[in-house]
Amino acid sequence: MFFKNDSVVIQPFSIQPKPSIDLFKYRPELIRFQRHLSNSNIYRSHQLSYVDIFQKYQHEDRTLFHLTVTYTPYQDRDYRPSDVNKFFTNYYVKSFLPLVVNTRNIHTNAKKKIQPVTFAFLDEGSHQSRTVTKSSGNTYQEFADRLHHHAILAVHPETLDRINQFIGLNTFPKTKFSNKVMSTDLKECDAATVLYASKMLDKHPEPLMFPDSFKRHHNRIPRNQHAIQNTVR
Repeated sequence: MFFKNDSVVIQPFSIQPKPSIDLFKYRPELIRFQRHLSNSNIYRSHQLSYVDIFQKYQHEDRTLFHLTVTYTPYQDRDYRPSDVNKFFTNYYVKSFLPLVVNTRNIHTNAKKKIQPVTFAFLDEGSHQSRTVTKSSGNTYQEFADRLHHHAILAVHPETLDRINQFIGLNTFPKTKFSNKVMSTDLKECDAATVLYASKMLDKHPEPLMFPDSFKRHHNRIPRNQHAIQNTVR
């Protein structure tokens, strides 16, 4: 994978062998997340490349955060990945970003430069759809809220004080654009946390990427190829 963002250049990766003791010997920061590495050579290679990307941003004095977002269940069916991706994008662009950059005019070049670089990965919880019986004897179907996002953010120094105000559980104010959001949890993290965030990459291989220039230049991860090459400006 090839990412370019000013001085950040990550060369195309090659397929890594199955994790061995050598990987954790030379990259001990990964040990605590080793069980979240994919068994697939292709997706494990993507995961390690994502770690490298966020380590590069740390070296540029950006601070990393882990944002978990869950969603209020539908009353008539389970969520699809496309549903929650739409929820996250709407919330992130229209509610989260204006808080972070302190303006709703987030699309100017000046504001894009100080936006967080964010990769949002889909994850699945354990909650399954079930039939619930009320005290009256009536039953209804409770649909699963299991699909949620783990987002890793590389926060620009100019916005760090603002985002620090929202560290914790459910700290963001409610807006009309957050009506689908059930909970948020924001905490500082390191680059290795990407392995946890991307643990379902085999099943959901296309993370959301922000700013929107990431999305314009991002090609879908091919399922049958051993490497991809993307350019992000």
